[in-house]
Order: sequence, then C-alpha cells, then structure tokens
Amino acid sequence: MKPFPAGSLRRGRLVAAVILTGWIVPAAATAQIPPRGPQSVPTAAFEAALTTLSTGDFAAALEIAGRDYGSGIRIGNQRWIDSIASSAALGEAHYELGALADAVQAYDEALGIAAANAEWLLAVQFPQQGPQPSARPREAPWGRSARGTRPATFPDTMTIRFGGGDAEQVLKRGGVLASPVNIPVRPHEIMRALVIALYRRGAILGPLGRSGAAIDDINTALAQRPAPPGHWSQAWIDVAIGTAAWSQGRLDQAAAAVERGATLAGKLDHPLTAWALIVAGRIALERADPVSAARLFEEATYAAVDFADTRALEEAFRWAAAAHQAAGTPGVPATLQGGAAWAQGSMPVLRTALLAAAAEVLAAGGDAKGAAARLGEIDPRVLRGGAG
Repeated sequence: MKPFPAGSLRRGRLVAAVILTGWIVPAAATAQIPPRGPQSVPTAAFEAALTTLSTGDFAAALEIAGRDYGSGIRIGNQRWIDSIASSAALGEAHYELGALADAVQAYDEALGIAAANAEWLLAVQFPQQGPQPSARPREAPWGRSARGTRPATFPDTMTIRFGGGDAEQVLKRGGVLASPVNIPVRPHEIMRALVIALYRRGAILGPLGRSGAAIDDINTALAQRPAPPGHWSQAWIDVAIGTAAWSQGRLDQAAAAVERGATLAGKLDHPLTAWALIVAGRIALERADPVSAARLFEEATYAAVDFADTRALEEAFRWAAAAHQAAGTPGVPATLQGGAAWAQGSMPVLRTALLAAAAEVLAAGGDAKGAAARLGEIDPRVLRGGAG
C-alpha cells in the first residue's frame, strides 16, 4: 500500500482519509474503522453481479459491479483486495456485453491490484484444521467424475488483519497509523476472481496478451508464492501461476502448475479446481488432443457445480461442446443434455447456451429437424435480453 505524504505528519496531524466500503473515516492522528465493521470481502454486491450475469441481465450486472468497485476499500489512492473481485466482475459484465476493450482494462486493473497487495494471503487467519472431505454427494446430475477426488469443505469466511502500523516508521516515512481490526474475508473468492481475470484476459487477447505491465507485475508477485509456506492455499497460487503461464503460451509450465493446483494433496477439490481443469483443457486443445480436452472440460463442470461457480460452469460446458465436436464424436454429449435439463429455471443463460450447442452438434451431423427442436426449447425471453 502506498504511504501518505510524510509532510502531513510533520504538520502535526494526519491529513488523510480512509474510504471503507462506503464509510469515510475523517483525518485524525489515528484512523479508525467504524465500530460496526465492514461487510465481508468480497461484498454481497460482487455475488449479486455474478448471479445477475447468470440470469442474462448483463447491463444490470455491469451497474452492480460498477457500484461495488466505486465503494471499494482504499488507503489513500491504493485500492485493497476487495477491488480484485469487483474489477473481475466488471470485466465479466463488459465481456458478456461484447465490450472487450473495457473488459481487458478491468482485468488488467484486477491484476494490478493483486500485484500491489501481493502478500495479503499471509495476513489471512486460516483455521488450524485444514480442509476436510465433504460428506455431501457430488451434485451434478449429468454425469459422474472419474478423477477419484472429493470436494473439500472449510469455513467460507475467515478473517484478515487490517490496519495497524509501526509508529516510528509512520513518522519517518508517512502513512496511516490505524487501529488494527479483523475483517471477514473469503480468500477463495478473491483468488478465484484473480484467476478469472488472468484466464479471460488471455482468452480475449491471445498472443497479444503475452506481454504488458499487468501480466508482468502479477507474474513477479506470484513467483514469490505469497501464501503461507507448506500451506494448502499454495494450491491456489499454483492455479494462478498456471493460468498466467497458459495466457502467455508457456504450455509446459502451465500444465505442470495447474496439475499441482487442481487438488489439495491429490485428494480434495477446492473452489479453484474447475478453473485449473478448464485451463488444462485449453492446453489439451492447443496440443491437438480434443478427446482429453473434452474429458477435462466435463470434469470441470462437476467441480464448478460443487462450488457454485456459475462463471466456470458456463465456460466448462461451452468448451466441452467445442472439444466434443473437434474430436468428431457422434451424437449430443450426455453432459449437454443433462446440463440443459438441470439449468432449466435457475440458469436461463446456461440452458440457452447448452441448447444452442446441442443444436449445433445435431446440425453438423445432418439432423436439421433435431437441431430445430432444440432451438425451439429456448425461452424467447432470454433472447430478448442482453444474452440474446
């Protein structure tokens, strides 16, 4: 975080303000976070933006994400880790609306903020007990994973120490002497947002995205493996490193990293598993192995639904259909049919995409009547909205 000007302290008072999720803490000798404390990081607005994207109201999602970004935590001019999530959500909304330049700008913002706050995972107060296997059965009704793993369960919300500071260093260098406070944080959501930004930026820009300040800075930050040494959260770092490497065409390094990061100790899936499998599938496609790619994308759908990741679920299904066609496998995959039935009512955009993909497969196979039937199942209300 950038310090405040040292001259403000020499004048006998701290001329600064901390903007914290809509609260403004007036300048004072010691900046205080309001007694009631902030909401969880990322905020409920971040979740609302992603949910709204899945309903097809992309313009509303953009507005929600924009407001969330505008009310983000700041220390001086430096944004904090909540803006990694809100920037990624902004990027996803722009992406769905077809504003790709704006999307890339938002993803670059997320990468820059992550690089500037690179060591935040070291401040998270992780529970002493590590992730445990979930007792719940896997949720996807369209197939069964063949990977032999189980979803992990761990606290959704942890805490992170925010504020504080060395008084002597503040006097010498300037900055904020703030009373430390514990802020509720969902670290997996922050890391997932970072991976989404890395992935989507690479997908949009292709070879043009292999250089630039944003990707260089985040690579430098990730190379330090800024998570507790020997801790299971290092798997998240691996997924981020692998996604960044894939976006730059470093396929061997990317494949090794996402394979390490896809599970905890080779046994448990975690909230970033789906993205690790999606990246692995993209690598398989680039290596002209669509059969393996289709299998990896299908596995990603199972992990995505286990951890309620709508963005990964849509991406995995889309690429599963593409890999199926590239492999020349006849017929509509059971995953497409089962996924479309499962999405009815709750995820209209996903259902529409799956029905359209099934229609494309049937049409390519010469079954025009079957293709038309699939298209006829699409809810016309979805086509009248942003998703149309």
